[in-house]
Amino acid sequence: MGALLLAAGAFRVTPLQGEMTLSFLGRIADKYGLTVRSLLSTVTEVAGQQDVVGVLQGDSEVFLNAAARDRVAALCRVPRVSLHRALPTWTREEPLGPAKERPAARLHNGVETVAAWGPACPGCVAARTGRVAPARVYLAAHQRVCPRHRCWLMSVPGSGGRVVGLARFPEVVQAQEDHRRLLRHSPIAGSAFEVAEAVTAWWWAQKWPEETTWPARLSATVPEGEEPGRWRVLARSLVTYPETVAVAGALVDQTMKRRIAPQVRGHLPFCLGDLPVLISELARCLRRPWLADRLASCMDGPLFAWAHQCSKAAEAPDGDGQRLLWKVHPAHRLRPLADELAQRLQEMAGGEAAEAPLPKRRRGHSRQADAAFEAGLTRARAYAAARGHLATRADTLQDGFPLGAWMTNQRMLRLGMPAWRSAAL
Repeated sequence: MGALLLAAGAFRVTPLQGEMTLSFLGRIADKYGLTVRSLLSTVTEVAGQQDVVGVLQGDSEVFLNAAARDRVAALCRVPRVSLHRALPTWTREEPLGPAKERPAARLHNGVETVAAWGPACPGCVAARTGRVAPARVYLAAHQRVCPRHRCWLMSVPGSGGRVVGLARFPEVVQAQEDHRRLLRHSPIAGSAFEVAEAVTAWWWAQKWPEETTWPARLSATVPEGEEPGRWRVLARSLVTYPETVAVAGALVDQTMKRRIAPQVRGHLPFCLGDLPVLISELARCLRRPWLADRLASCMDGPLFAWAHQCSKAAEAPDGDGQRLLWKVHPAHRLRPLADELAQRLQEMAGGEAAEAPLPKRRRGHSRQADAAFEAGLTRARAYAAARGHLATRADTLQDGFPLGAWMTNQRMLRLGMPAWRSAAL
């Protein structure tokens, strides 16, 4: 059957620009009435043997070697050069089969090997292909909104993603236009957006009662039948997107940086209240007057880390200073959605261990590091309860634990300390 199918090549299926290779293969398989796995077996079959390695999931990606790519090109009746131009990972990797000349395919999963993606806009797919069919495309941060059909293209781990209508949220559509304008006019806008994402994610976790816009936006977008806690995890990027773009714009504003410089005067800030220009400008551009008071006492988190580096860069505006200014510390980076969803599942189970182990967390989110911190914190609490302070010496021991050295390390790492650790200390 496989040889007859490859020889026939009866249907022409064209790729979408930026489409994931496995998504394209899925649309080909649908045209021929096959499953994706069956199509992969057909494409790699030689003398009754197939070479497909990996687990197929809803958000998987596949890498094909040259022999397999030739077969796909013949099957979909699209020139190889066109496939290379449309599919970002078409030639990314050369998986080897038992013999190099035999077709081979490798399935990959997870954020470590699969770049940011999302569902293709159904309206755009229908206009492009003439039929409604699910598809997945690679999407950068400034490509999550389809302005024509006013929808948010949301990636959901283990699935084909979800399309969220934005008819009631013109500010989200406008934010993408502002985001793209910022990228055109500022060479550091991409890095600034990553910092801004960390900042708004930190604010999101605070659950301030004065914040009413985000809860309203969250409630209005939740799909029918969706568990609210799970949706809170999935929808954070959508709900906070307009504010994230606004924060990024404020951070790259050279005028604001010049106004910050006189407030520094060679001293590093103890808290964000030492930089009133920064917090007042953020409160103004976000239209949240109460935000300045909330931020004034802040001594941790990604915004404080940025302000700290901004103060240092003002005194030494060299390449290293600018590089550190836009570096998001590992502890402040956004956790993978799959990791957050697994934690939510564990919370719903009452804290009991889930049947499947939690996904491995990236650097800066190590469970072993969290456990080590808790061990040190237990000794620190005992020391503070007995003496009323934590002014330890470098050689201080508490129940045999090197508490002095541990406290020294915490002080050195304060800029990259997660909020919960700072609050605990």
